[in-house]
Amino acid sequence: MTNNKIDPKAITIEHIRIIHSDVTSTEQYRDNPQKLSKIEIQNKQNSAFNFQEKRMRIRLNTLLQGVDQNLEKLGVSGEFLIEFHTYVDNFDDFVIEESEEKKISGTLMSTLISIVYSTARGIIFEKLQGTYLSGCILPVINPDDLIEKQSSK
Repeated sequence: MTNNKIDPKAITIEHIRIIHSDVTSTEQYRDNPQKLSKIEIQNKQNSAFNFQEKRMRIRLNTLLQGVDQNLEKLGVSGEFLIEFHTYVDNFDDFVIEESEEKKISGTLMSTLISIVYSTARGIIFEKLQGTYLSGCILPVINPDDLIEKQSSK
């Protein structure tokens, strides 16, 4: 297990790609828009590593669903799939080899997920402006919870 400390200067977000960005509403909702009591939010992520190049790709998939006070769906939703490419100069310091399989330490993974999610919060907030989900701010989360939510996308 590695006990190395994260050096923020060693981490670079090289590229951000918005793969999917969509807010939809049903005709029924558009004919009678209601104030949203709550927005249900689901997040999943999918990550891949290139150990030789010290790079990591993280795809964050966020689903939003507007609901009323009884938690009934109102007919307005959003989906965002954002891809982040990162480079970590001291990546090798966080590689763990277990039974011929390479993994990265929880410390680095948690740090990168935190950076990615925080960046996505701002992107999604901006993308929601002028839509029926305008003003929705994704909550602060525990990055370790998101690490456990793997997605196939």
